[in-house]
Amino acid sequence: MLRSIARVTNNTGGYQSNCVPGGSCYYVWQGILDLSADAVAAGTPAVLFQSGSDPTFYKAVATSVVGSGHLYSFKLDNHTVSEGMSTTSLMRTRIQVAPVLEMKDGSRLFDHNRNPGDYDNYVLIDSNGWSVQDDVSICRAWRPARPSASSRTGLACSTAPSSPAASSRSTTTCPGCRNA
Repeated sequence: MLRSIARVTNNTGGYQSNCVPGGSCYYVWQGILDLSADAVAAGTPAVLFQSGSDPTFYKAVATSVVGSGHLYSFKLDNHTVSEGMSTTSLMRTRIQVAPVLEMKDGSRLFDHNRNPGDYDNYVLIDSNGWSVQDDVSICRAWRPARPSASSRTGLACSTAPSSPAASSRSTTTCPGCRNA
């Protein structure tokens, strides 16, 4: 589950950027995923993201935060927002972020703890500071959801379904969590 994501500051009043071969420089975002040991044993945590008018979703693999046991860090440092964009273009830019657990069998489980729709992604835009802040009301433990016909099944809290309707969906809910 996505805990947070934000642009990385450069400690001089601006933001870090990463210049790639060919001359393009992109602003850098860094985020944290929170996964249970069961989720990590079942697959590889990553984030899919898409920025601006480029329709391609790119992947950033998450790596374990040393000593945390359950936190995974990821960095978006290519194909994000280009340095030098006009203010108007920058204000219109949207970055979609979709945390995913790539299962060993090739299937994928998506985070739907805050965004319940099958195709709802986190969206980084000017009005939210191009960030998602941690929400302590979202469950801390995850488990893989039951398989479903949907190719975008979710990751859910590790408790029993709260209602018969919830048990028919690809994810379940837990006390204090939004429907997944």
